[in-house]
Amino acid sequence: MLKVFGMKRVSFCVIFLCCLFIPVLKPARATETDDCLKTISGQIARSIQLTLEHVAQSIKSLGDAYVRAYRETRPMNDQEKALWMKSAIEEGKTVRFQPFRVGPEPGFQASVPAYYFYNGRNVSLEVTRQLKTFVLMGPLFRTAYETFDYSWVYLTTVDEAFMIYPYLPLKEAVNNLPPTEQVYYKVADFSGRNFGWEQPYLDLVGAGMMVTVSYPIYRGENLLGVVSKDITLSQLSRRLLKPVAGRSGNLISLIMNKDGLAIGANRTSAVKEIDSVNARAGAAVFHYRNSESRNALKNQKAICSSNALFNAVGEDAVVSAAKEANKGLWQLNVKVGERIYKAAAAKVPATGWLLVTVDVGR
Repeated sequence: MLKVFGMKRVSFCVIFLCCLFIPVLKPARATETDDCLKTISGQIARSIQLTLEHVAQSIKSLGDAYVRAYRETRPMNDQEKALWMKSAIEEGKTVRFQPFRVGPEPGFQASVPAYYFYNGRNVSLEVTRQLKTFVLMGPLFRTAYETFDYSWVYLTTVDEAFMIYPYLPLKEAVNNLPPTEQVYYKVADFSGRNFGWEQPYLDLVGAGMMVTVSYPIYRGENLLGVVSKDITLSQLSRRLLKPVAGRSGNLISLIMNKDGLAIGANRTSAVKEIDSVNARAGAAVFHYRNSESRNALKNQKAICSSNALFNAVGEDAVVSAAKEANKGLWQLNVKVGERIYKAAAAKVPATGWLLVTVDVGR
């Protein structure tokens, strides 16, 4: 992944540096400026797509490993089950197991897996088999997390057993009851046996805006469960948007979903506004849209940015993408007051997000 991403970054930087030498003040070169913005937006969108694909493939590998481990694992015997049940701590129907540790509960995001069951102490032989398989998966979960350390990686079985890495304390884990009814489980593409992406949302435990990719796990025709990975979008934005600024910092890049929901930006002030507005609302409500369009959104709590340019850019990008859905790259001329800004938008195929780059000039 690092070698491929490095090549992408080198090619992006070469194109980006070349674009800086285009004399944007000359009308005769306006087309070249448009092409430069489209190239930059396309390159960033491809970098995001590549990163998302790598994260998705990492959970598919975890799912395949789980199937192999499950196939070779037998249910617990009476002694093994007694050890697990002795360590069980119950809150309602949520049960936390800590069979191989002594002492207090590990802290939030401690470097150990957490094992949960969401049907009280009704632990069947099949569930004991799933829990034993979880233990075998621990090192692989840790590797998957450390390779793409955006946030949580977790597995939910059809019988409501749940493993997550890094550690999630019981007081937060109770919010997942029952896990098979949560969006992160249902978003998996069961009919196509493929990845499903959840819409960006506000993390309940303070990590900011996130998105989840989930993959269904089958053994033959039998569904075993779903493996999922969360991506913290502020981390994704910092890694992929930070190099994009242009001469004198005149280039701004924004990430939004197809409805204009703000996901990330390469300006610190813009990121702070996303985080603060969503935090106050307790949900992902912050959009780059105009006030008229906001009233038509499914999200009735939607709030528009205080930045008129960002709202105009988002509006034009969303409208263009909806009108020409078969395209993946759009040139934009965004009017704010008496001024027209050059911009370009590109689609991220995995999620349908829009990456928009706008030249704000000097």
